[in-house]
Amino acid sequence: QTAIVQMRPYANKLREILENLSAGLDSSEGVFSAERTVKNILIVAFTSNRGLCGAFNSNVIKESRNLALQYKNSGSHVTVICAGKKAYDFFRKTEYNIKGANLPRNYNYLYDKISFAQTSVETEKIMNGFSDKQFDKVFLIYNAFKNAAVQVLTKEQFLPVAKPLPKRGSGNT
Repeated sequence: QTAIVQMRPYANKLREILENLSAGLDSSEGVFSAERTVKNILIVAFTSNRGLCGAFNSNVIKESRNLALQYKNSGSHVTVICAGKKAYDFFRKTEYNIKGANLPRNYNYLYDKISFAQTSVETEKIMNGFSDKQFDKVFLIYNAFKNAAVQVLTKEQFLPVAKPLPKRGSGNT
């Protein structure tokens, strides 16, 4: 819990920097901010490796499944990568399971020893998939830690990097 709370300001600042960089680029200039017709999406679902977490896992799975269905119904090809055994156990039985794309079917092993070095290697693979146009949009679905008793279900567009919303009171609409 302490590690998560201490990392939050860095993660928030990194997101803010990426959004500001993205806002300053024309979509043709930034590989990771390029908006394109959505034909292929990637959903990365983060759950635990173990059960007894109640809605913690089921909410992520449900949100991931709903997003996958929404894009599938609009004609897009959907790929799901699972970070956590519970998501993998669900999605391996569906048509959304990852096939090829130079990415593993699941990232369960990331929880064995969480480190920036390990996660950055896997993140780079996903980013390369986007820049190589294997995916037109990448979503992360996870529970954002609020405190030991409360986690907030979060669906975040990872790529393309979204432009920041105008700040209130800045005169922008």
